Amino acid sequence: MSARILIVDDEPDILQIFRSALIDEGYEVSCASNGAEALEIYGTKPFDLVITDMKMPRMDGLELLKRIKELDESSEVIILTGFATLDNAIEALKEDRAFDYLTKPLEGLDILYLTIRKALERRRLKNENKLLLKQLKEAKDELVRKVQEQDLLLDSVETMIWYLTDAETYGAVNEAAAKFLGMPKTDLTGKRLDEILSREQAAIHLAGNREVFNRHQQIRSDDWLKDGRGEAHLLTITKTPKLDDRGAVEYVVCSAHDITEHRQMQQELYRVQKLESLGVLAGGIAHDFNNFLGMILGYISLATLDIPAGNQAQESLIEAEKAVLQARDIARQLLSFSEAGTPTKQLIRLSPHVKEVVRFTLSGSNIKSEFYIDDDLWPIECDLTQVNQVVSNLTMNAREAMPEGGALEIYADNVNLPSSGKDPAELRKYVRISIKDQGLGISEESLGKIFDPFFSTKQRGSQKGMGLGLALVHSIVSKHNGRITVDSHLGVGTTFHIYLPVSQEQISTSPSAERVSSVPTGAGSILLMEDDDTLRTAVMTMLSRMGYEVTSCGNGIEAVGRYTESKRSGNPFDVVILDLTVQGGMGARETIEELRIIDPGVRAIVSSGYANDPVISNFKSYGFSGVLTKPCTIVELYEILQKTMPSKAIEAQQNPPI
Repeated sequence: MSARILIVDDEPDILQIFRSALIDEGYEVSCASNGAEALEIYGTKPFDLVITDMKMPRMDGLELLKRIKELDESSEVIILTGFATLDNAIEALKEDRAFDYLTKPLEGLDILYLTIRKALERRRLKNENKLLLKQLKEAKDELVRKVQEQDLLLDSVETMIWYLTDAETYGAVNEAAAKFLGMPKTDLTGKRLDEILSREQAAIHLAGNREVFNRHQQIRSDDWLKDGRGEAHLLTITKTPKLDDRGAVEYVVCSAHDITEHRQMQQELYRVQKLESLGVLAGGIAHDFNNFLGMILGYISLATLDIPAGNQAQESLIEAEKAVLQARDIARQLLSFSEAGTPTKQLIRLSPHVKEVVRFTLSGSNIKSEFYIDDDLWPIECDLTQVNQVVSNLTMNAREAMPEGGALEIYADNVNLPSSGKDPAELRKYVRISIKDQGLGISEESLGKIFDPFFSTKQRGSQKGMGLGLALVHSIVSKHNGRITVDSHLGVGTTFHIYLPVSQEQISTSPSAERVSSVPTGAGSILLMEDDDTLRTAVMTMLSRMGYEVTSCGNGIEAVGRYTESKRSGNPFDVVILDLTVQGGMGARETIEELRIIDPGVRAIVSSGYANDPVISNFKSYGFSGVLTKPCTIVELYEILQKTMPSKAIEAQQNPPI
């Protein structure tokens, strides 16, 4: 497309000469006789070049220049001037309103052609430059937009991201990293490591940064780093170098994830898995231990009753029996170790058990126990092993909270609290156990989390005693329909309050409540299934000494056969005692199902040392009439038989034939 040129001059001859000459050169030419006319033409179509006289009627050349520049600042103008207007032409050049000037008369058209080509070339360059500037601005705006989008994206993620311009200088950081370090993003840019981190931490991270810059390879590591508040966090940090075309490191992009909580959960999970493994091991050991204790306890009970009262040997046997009973409690704790299953409840008074557990847990420590326990505590129905676990865990927490020693106060009393049911005005009776330490106390921030599984502050300071143990405590108390509260003040100490609901039943006075002086007597036929030969012999001896007719066997198949025979003979067994677990054979659960097919009215007692087994917790739903916890004394064995024995056998016992 040829260039468009507008010629403005009040002399028609000049217009005609210039028009003809430029058309011959291939230009598209328009003409005007004054400035006003030129503006009208210029408004209809754009021109690449204007050639104008300076001195014209209606509107001179200077005014026209001004008006044209207002319409199109990229237009180029060549001024035709005489000597009278030369100064004005020069002034227009200085103000960059005109490209050049030519004096009239022209010495030839070559100078005109040359000047026109130069003017049009400058216009082309100016337009190209204008386009490039526009494109550059658009590219810059797009870059700014993308940077803002990238910043928004980086600031929206929880991952900490920053880059290093060299081994010890921050280039930029995202919001997560700035928040972690406790400084605005803008304040971190250009900062050196030692201006942000402690000297020790800066040295550690500087060594890792230098390794990336030197090796030109990505590295990943788990490092401890303190945040802006001084709290240490374990971070997984990945450092990736950006290499240029020559393979040199331009900068290093770093990202970090806080894995402190994840690591703590891993450690707690590992701890739980160890507890589960130990629980399996403890269960196996305690099962065998229970059988030995059963044999020892049975023979001690018999020997104690065979020796006259007041004999020194009897006193020794009584103490031995107490020791075995304590060992039995330990075995039961081993069997329920690392578990908080469904409670196997019994009616008890807490006072002696609380004292025993606290003293045992504090043994070997520099902490003194002080007891403030009411003498008339109401009876509660609870799983004694689990309640002992609650007291033990809270005592251990207090022990850890007082590494320098001190006094631990234990309170137990009767209280009435508003019911949590439909009628809040209704009061319910509870036994309250309070354990008060003199430790550092628990912050308000942590109080709401102490019963959460895996929550712990042990890694954050000297305060200890809050971990999986309190979650277990809360679980056990809840399963007993109880309540737990905590009062704590920093620098003063912590008090835990346990509320256990009172039973409506009263503890009856029975042979187990007071030591009997002779062997209890009973009557009736009993089938005993026990897979341990030694324990089976001991239990048979106790049953025989009490007057029962005993038939024994080692597994469920034998028990079903013996019961079937007795049923056919017309002399069925009055009571069946079935061992819950039989190694390599049919245990109590499967055996009772077979016996109930033979005799729906069978009276069976399930015997086990595993208090947390669902059969023990819900024995009636499995078809059993009672539970015998191994090992047992002769009196405990007698009591469960008296509760289970059919009335005809009891009458025979009370009215023996003459």
